[in-house]
Amino acid sequence: MTPLRSLGRFARRTGASSGAERCELCGEAIAPVHRHVVDRADRRLMCACPPCGLAFVGQTAGRFRSVPDVVRTDASTALGPADLGALGVPVGLAFFFRPSSLARWIGVFPSPAGPTEAELDERAWTALAEKSALVREIDDDVEALLVRCERSGRSTVLVVPIDVCYELTALLRRTWRGIDGGDDVRRELDAFFAKLLARARQEIAS
Repeated sequence: MTPLRSLGRFARRTGASSGAERCELCGEAIAPVHRHVVDRADRRLMCACPPCGLAFVGQTAGRFRSVPDVVRTDASTALGPADLGALGVPVGLAFFFRPSSLARWIGVFPSPAGPTEAELDERAWTALAEKSALVREIDDDVEALLVRCERSGRSTVLVVPIDVCYELTALLRRTWRGIDGGDDVRRELDAFFAKLLARARQEIAS
């Protein structure tokens, strides 16, 4: 399964109502809010109960890795539309992650039709990583660099758990209206990123 097929599957599932969920590792019933585990072999995200979610914390080898719950930011890492354009991303909302099985970075921008992969300019990405410790420290498979460039010129750059990107894709599919998304999707995005920034500030404070 490709990363984008996995992402689209998760976005469709979270965007629709469903019955009680179960851990995809042991089959136990789980709460609506739960941890996730990355299956590195199939490159997909799996819902996990607390014991299974904890079982693979800190794993650097093997098939499964638990997704962390930390959001990081660094004021010295700034990305704007020109930077995204240099990377080959034509829009102002995108995320970047590195599946260890592919050994290369993938750029994705969410849309109302689902996630779309962008072919990254490797030299531009290498230059970004060389000047940003935040980018260099992104953990393969389970973390991503999330970037939002707004019309006002303000940009938000965060390192987030990979399941946050899946949630963002589901949010866009659920709330987008018309050509430009509408006011509802902008309000939802503002609230989504405000929560992430609050989590990042808590991490810095601790």
